[in-house]
Amino acid sequence: MKSLRTSSIPTRAKTARLFAALAVICLAACGMSLALGPVKVPLADVVLALFSGEAVTAAERIALYSRLPRTCGCLIAGAALAVSGAVIQGVLSNPLAAPNVIGVNAGAGLAAALCCALAPSAYALVPLAAFVGALLSVLLVLLIAERTGAAKITLVLAGVAVSGILSAGIDAIVTFWPDALNGYSDFRIGSLANLTMPRIAPAFWVVLIALALLFTLTNELDVLMLGQETAHSLGLKTGRMRVLLLALYDGQPDDEVLDADMLPISLILLSNKIRDEAPDTFKYFAEQGVAIKVISGDNAMAVSEVAKRAGIKGAESYVDARTLETDEDIAAAVEKYTVFGRVTPDQKRRFVRALKAAGHTVAMTGDGVNDVLALKEADCSIAMASGSDAASQVSHIVLLESNFAAMPSVVAEGRRVINNIERSAALFLVKNIFSFSLAVISLIFTLPYPVTSAQMSLVSALTIGAPGFVLAMEPNTARIKGKFLPNVIYRALPGGLTDLILVLGVILFCMVFQVGENMMSTVCAIILNIVGLMVVHYTCKPYNLLRKAMMIGLTVAFVFCVLLLPQLFTLTSLDLPGAMILVVFALLSAPALMVIRRAQDKLKSGIDSLRSPGRHAGERRVRRPRAK
Repeated sequence: MKSLRTSSIPTRAKTARLFAALAVICLAACGMSLALGPVKVPLADVVLALFSGEAVTAAERIALYSRLPRTCGCLIAGAALAVSGAVIQGVLSNPLAAPNVIGVNAGAGLAAALCCALAPSAYALVPLAAFVGALLSVLLVLLIAERTGAAKITLVLAGVAVSGILSAGIDAIVTFWPDALNGYSDFRIGSLANLTMPRIAPAFWVVLIALALLFTLTNELDVLMLGQETAHSLGLKTGRMRVLLLALYDGQPDDEVLDADMLPISLILLSNKIRDEAPDTFKYFAEQGVAIKVISGDNAMAVSEVAKRAGIKGAESYVDARTLETDEDIAAAVEKYTVFGRVTPDQKRRFVRALKAAGHTVAMTGDGVNDVLALKEADCSIAMASGSDAASQVSHIVLLESNFAAMPSVVAEGRRVINNIERSAALFLVKNIFSFSLAVISLIFTLPYPVTSAQMSLVSALTIGAPGFVLAMEPNTARIKGKFLPNVIYRALPGGLTDLILVLGVILFCMVFQVGENMMSTVCAIILNIVGLMVVHYTCKPYNLLRKAMMIGLTVAFVFCVLLLPQLFTLTSLDLPGAMILVVFALLSAPALMVIRRAQDKLKSGIDSLRSPGRHAGERRVRRPRAK
C-alpha cells in the first residue's frame, strides 16, 4: 500500500513540470514574436517598452503597436481553441474530436457566407453572424441528439450530418452569389493584420469570462471523462445517497481489524439516474388511481430514496423482502408497502400473485431475465426494447424507445379503443336484442314480424352505422371499469327491451284497431328509429361540439328519409288510426326507456350489495358519524 501512496506523487509532479515547460515555451514564443521580424527589436527594449508603455524609437513602436496586438490576438485565439477542443474531447470521450465534429465550423461558415451574400459591404458583421451561426448549429445538433437518444455516438453522428447539410448550404450560396466568395474566403482564412489593442479588448473579456465559467465546471468535466452513465450517477446533490470512500491504508488489508490509520483521499457519491419525464409519468398514474409498487434487488432504503426523487407516492414506505418468508407475509406487505428491496425473481412472481389474489389488475414492467417470471404472471407485462430478449418475448407490450414515459399515451390509446368499442358494440347489440327477442316471440305466438329489411337498413344506418363510426374515432381516456361483455350488455339492454315492448304494443294495437300490415310496419320502423336516437343520445353524454353536430345531423337525416324517401325504405302514408298509434307510442318511448334504465340500475345495485355486504355496511358505518 505504500507504493500506492507514493505513486500519485510523481504523477502530480510530472503534471506540474509539464505545465511549467509549456508556460516557458509560451513566454519564449511571445518574446520571439515581439522581437523578431523584418525589423529586429532587442528583447530588452521590448520589455522596457511594455513596462513603461512608451515607445521612443521606431522599432519599439513596431513592437508595441503592431506586434503586441497580433501576439495577444494569437494567445486569445489559441487559448479559446485549445480549451474548447479539450472540453469537446472530454465530453465526447474522443481524443480526435474537434469543433467541426459538432457543426461549429459549418454553422459559422454558413452564417458568414450568407452575411457576405446579403450584406457585402457590412464586413464588420461577419464575425457576429459567424458566432450566431455556430451557436445555432450546436443547438440544432443537441436537439437532434436529445430527440434520438442523447448518446455520445448519437451526438457525433448528428454533428456530422448537420455539418454535411450546412456545408452543402455554403456551396449553394457561393454558387448563386459569386460575389460572396471573396468575403467568405477572407473570413475562412483569417488574418491578424490591422489588429489593435482596443479591437482585441472585447474578445479578451469574452474569452476570459468563458474560461472562468469553464473552471467552475472542472469537477463536472472530470466526471464526464469517466463516461456518460457514470457522469449521471456521480456528484449529484440529493437527500440520501450511497457513498464510496477511498482511503490509503498502511498495513495488511486482509486483517479483520485495521491496525493503522487510514488516509481518506476521495469521496464518491453514487446515485441512480432519474429521467426528466419520470415524475410527470408517475403523477399521471397516481391521478388515474393506479397504485405503483417498486421492486428491486437493491437496498430497500436506497430504492426508497430513488423512488422519492421520481415522485412516487408512498415511496417512504419500504421493506426488505428478505424479511418476507411466507405467502401471508407477502400478501400483507404488498398492501402496506410501496417499495421493496432485496427482492428475488421468485418473490417478484409471488408479489404479482398476491396482488391478483387481492382483486387487483396488475401491470408489470421489467427489462431483465430476473423479471421474466413476474412478467408472465402479470395481467399486462411491459418490457423495454433495450432489455433482454427473454423479457421481450414474454411481454404483451415492448416499448421500442425503452422510455416508460410512453406509457400514458399507451394507456390513453388502450382506453380509447376499449371504451369506443364498448359504445359502438352497445349500439349494435340494441338491434340484436330486439330482433332476436321479437323473432322468438313471433314464432311462439304466431305474430307477424312487422319490420322489413329496408326499414331495418334505415334503423341500422341512423342509429348504429353513422354514430358508431363517429364515436369510434373520438379520444376517450375514461377509466375502464368492469368486464367488456357485461358492460356492453348493460348498455344495450334498456334500448333493446324498450324496442321490444313498444313494437309489441304497436302490433297489438294495430290488430285491435285493424290497421294494415304496411301501416303497422311503418309505425314500428319510425318507433325503432326514435328509440335508437334516444339510445345514441344517452351514449353521447356528456356532449361536445362533434356529438352535438352528429345528433343534429342524424335527426335531420331521419326526418329527410321519412318525408322525402319513403318508397326507398318501404314506408307508407299513415291514416288517422296509424298516426294516433304512432303519436301515443312515440310519447311513451322516452318514459319507457327511462323506467327500464332506472330499474336496471336498482337491480345492479341490489346484486352488488348481495355480493359484498360487508363493504356496503362499512360504508354506512362511515357515513353515520359524518351525519352527526
